[in-house]
Amino acid sequence: MVTGTVAVPNLVGRPVDEALRVLRMSGLTFVIAYDHGHSSAVGLVVVQFPDPGVPVGRETPVRIEVGEV
Repeated sequence: MVTGTVAVPNLVGRPVDEALRVLRMSGLTFVIAYDHGHSSAVGLVVVQFPDPGVPVGRETPVRIEVGEV
């Protein structure tokens, strides 16, 4: 059983590998979706949920959308 809360880090604009590393270090899990509408941000996080700063339980999944051509 995991206890405690952590604030969701701001991941928008970060490369996906960096975002995943930050989530793991924060004790959070992740779900990745790819957004074909952000060709200028290929490989970068363009959207996340929950929003940055929201307190969540450890191991909470954070959904990130990554720009893709």
